Amino acid sequence: MQYEEKNISSQDANKAPEYVKLRILEIDNGKMMIGPPAADPEASYPAYEVFIDKETKVEGEKTFINELIVGDHVSVWTKAAASDKEFAEKIIVAK
Repeated sequence: MQYEEKNISSQDANKAPEYVKLRILEIDNGKMMIGPPAADPEASYPAYEVFIDKETKVEGEKTFINELIVGDHVSVWTKAAASDKEFAEKIIVAK
């Protein structure tokens, strides 16, 4: 595969997103919870907490952080942080 052959660093603009095609489950106060769309209402699914700051870029169907809402489908790239928190570097909102 071409992707596996590339040497991708965290600084590479073409790196793959850490979270792909997930839904925003909750969003407020500089963080959001994202997880897969629930196909089975009786099953449990993982949720991931990702922090948003003024440096987070939003692209795709929306371009500003304040436009993001629960239910949006997103792919998220994260950046390294000194803490154990994951900060969104870029969020792409799909249709």
